[in-house]
Order: sequence, then structure tokens, then C-alpha cells
Amino acid sequence: MFNQVVSILFPILGLAFAGLCVGRWIKPDFRPINRVNMDVFVPCTDLLFSCCHAA
Repeated sequence: MFNQVVSILFPILGLAFAGLCVGRWIKPDFRPINRVNMDVFVPCTDLLFSCCHAA
């Protein structure tokens, strides 16, 4: 039981810790990534929902 809990939580906590370290020391600039996200994925989501509504 303990092994199952550790095998589930360790990757999640490890990724969170890695993200914390990257955010503290490297200071990445997310503005271009956020801009691409808004320009590409929001229209795709709108298209998806309009297709689902028409069906």
C-alpha cells in the first residue's frame, strides 16, 4: 500500500519541485508561449464547441 502511494505521489511532487527550481533560478519568460496559446488554442476550442453544438 505504501509503495503504491509513493509511486503515485513521487512523480507529481518531483515535477512540482522541478518547476519550483526552474521558476526560481532560470526565470523563464512565458509571454510568447501564452500568446501562441491564445492565438491558436482558443479558436480551436471555439471551433470544437461550435461543431459539438451543431451535432
